[in-house]
Amino acid sequence: MSPLSVSTYLASELNMFDVVIFDEASQIFACDAFGSIYRGKQCIVIGDTKQMPPTSFFQASAETIGSQVDDDVQEEEYDLDSILDKASETFETKGLKWHYRSRTEELIVFSNKSFYDSNLITIPQSKKHEKGFGIDYYYIEDGLYDAGSRTNPMEAQKICDMVFDHLDTSDESVGVVAFSNVQAELIQSLIEKRLKKEPKYEKFFDPELEEPVFVKNLESVQGDERDRIIFSICYGFNKDGKFYQRFGPLNASGGERRLNVAITRAKINVSVVASIKYSDIRDNPDSLGVTKLKEYLKFAENVKDDKNYEEDDSGTIKALTEKIEELGYEVIPNYGYSSFKVDMAIKKDDEYVLAIMIDGKNNYSTNLSDNYRLERMLLERQGWRYYKLFTTSWINDPEVELERIHQAIEGTLVEGENYESNTKEISFIRREDNDDIIDTSFAVYDYLDRNIAKKSFQAGGMQQLLKELIRVETPIHKEYLVKRVQELLGYEKITNDLRQSINDSLPERLLKIGDFYFNFKVSDIRLRLESNRDIQYIHTDELADGIYNVVVKNNGVSESGAFKTVVNMLGADKVTAQSKKLLTEALEHLILDHKIKKQKDNLFITK
Repeated sequence: MSPLSVSTYLASELNMFDVVIFDEASQIFACDAFGSIYRGKQCIVIGDTKQMPPTSFFQASAETIGSQVDDDVQEEEYDLDSILDKASETFETKGLKWHYRSRTEELIVFSNKSFYDSNLITIPQSKKHEKGFGIDYYYIEDGLYDAGSRTNPMEAQKICDMVFDHLDTSDESVGVVAFSNVQAELIQSLIEKRLKKEPKYEKFFDPELEEPVFVKNLESVQGDERDRIIFSICYGFNKDGKFYQRFGPLNASGGERRLNVAITRAKINVSVVASIKYSDIRDNPDSLGVTKLKEYLKFAENVKDDKNYEEDDSGTIKALTEKIEELGYEVIPNYGYSSFKVDMAIKKDDEYVLAIMIDGKNNYSTNLSDNYRLERMLLERQGWRYYKLFTTSWINDPEVELERIHQAIEGTLVEGENYESNTKEISFIRREDNDDIIDTSFAVYDYLDRNIAKKSFQAGGMQQLLKELIRVETPIHKEYLVKRVQELLGYEKITNDLRQSINDSLPERLLKIGDFYFNFKVSDIRLRLESNRDIQYIHTDELADGIYNVVVKNNGVSESGAFKTVVNMLGADKVTAQSKKLLTEALEHLILDHKIKKQKDNLFITK
């Protein structure tokens, strides 16, 4: 509920809730939050002090900040303290460091340095800068700012054309952010005119889509994200060649926060469209927002030349670099913008092909589990091939280690080949003395009896059937739920009408986590065998239970051996790419919970 809804609809009682949680707390006035706070026994306030402050119609509406400030209206200072500001001054604060959105560091590095003191942990990408990936700067040389309408028509037309070009050539989602409300409205009107002529594009603007095209001003974009963001600067020289250095909301209090919001909405690309260059903006020590805009434009104009690595005087890296360069490859040490760096990034034919991580080298986290558990997953997600170098291996046998690195660069290294003697391939699905008895480590899937299902349906319709089905077969995936209803009611196939009936009949008091429904029990989830479920319909905790019990019975089993055993128990012949992904996620849960530890490629029960 919003704070206003809490005050309007809930009784005024102390300790009504065990916990009150504020999300996006930077946008909630402190005075509006108190009504919710006193209704709770404890309070958690979540937000980003470097993002949008709260706005009020009576104090500083988006229209006032976004439009009137463009001209000669004197900017007013408003007290915009949020509950987040107040809480961060008084209470213990926990900072989240891992940045998840950007697929390339280019998109976040400016904000990380300028607003977060370089404390965010970002992951270097293997893909080098190219158009449409990272930050692109589009300079509209003939773009002019019209003081009367407070718009830049040439820039707006360019952005309109860019949107439709994007829809023609890319499957990625796209959004447009403009500094002022009037510029956003102009861009929107140009897009709507184009849509009337070419209605085939209307499907991309359907609000029912997960990420439809949007056009928003700076005040209303917080919380949104798209693969590509086209950013309209708008302001610039007028027809008389004068640039009045007015930047609308950036001149107002908290302007730098608004800039931070706008430039961090993209996952893959930010396209900055401007009729000015950073050198056209005069230094303004009285406006942090304008200062940051100038710095951002400078970064966008020169991002291809930005240095994102550090020299290294480590003896191991120096010695290894020399040997790898003798093989004909380029080595870049300490590659990356944040504290998470690729110790040695290897280039082949001007493409990054291998990330070498050295034990004990990286200092992005004090948590060793993070260091060894996450780095491979995160780097491979960014397109790297991964190689872990243990210093003792290099010291003891450099020739063997160098050959393995050479194979890793060429993509011919067979992982785990040094550990064959420790690898155990096992299979234990049934007891040898009775094929009908499942190994007692696991449960058998408990299907809802068809007769009970029919009686439930006759007594209380679809809703009663769903209650009984979820009670018996919890946890159950939403798609498998539909399949089970089809089977129990004897439908030949799953129809849209059946799906709609199920959606309309779901019980009101229902626990849903992710894509799974629960019967209000989320602990002690066991792997259930003898079902016809595809692996994507099996909950992560079930898969984790399967892996854990395999390791209990075969301490030191290889990761691939454990995975193979689990999929065999589930009735599959081999580990597919999809099942490997799901099992890897389940294994990560076990490692995080300190139930299993991974050494090399082998799994051990944590003592």
